[in-house]
Amino acid sequence: MKGDGTKEKPYTHEDVLKLIRRNGGTAKGLDLSGKWFKEAINLSYQNLSGIILKGARFLSHTDGKRTEGANFKGSDLTDADLRDAHLEYAAFYKAELEGTKLEGAYIEGAHLTESPDPHLGD
Repeated sequence: MKGDGTKEKPYTHEDVLKLIRRNGGTAKGLDLSGKWFKEAINLSYQNLSGIILKGARFLSHTDGKRTEGANFKGSDLTDADLRDAHLEYAAFYKAELEGTKLEGAYIEGAHLTESPDPHLGD
């Protein structure tokens, strides 16, 4: 794996997929609480149902004009635990959030709507 979930070596997209495979091919019960994730990590269209990300740190990226956070577009986050997670500027367009725990999560600038721009569509 490229990362180990620390601030110095945050998890990448590939790392998360490997961890899910090692967890029997499911994110359910996979505990990544308090772990760090690469800037603007792309976890779109992933089955993350039941994953535990309590207190996780999803870093955002600024290119001078706009800031992007983690991308969960179209992902299944049913019953995921995101309590106290840092999700600044994260994108949750069309994500399944039924039963997702978000208490205490830092979601400043996060996008929880259908689409950031009605002209973009899907």
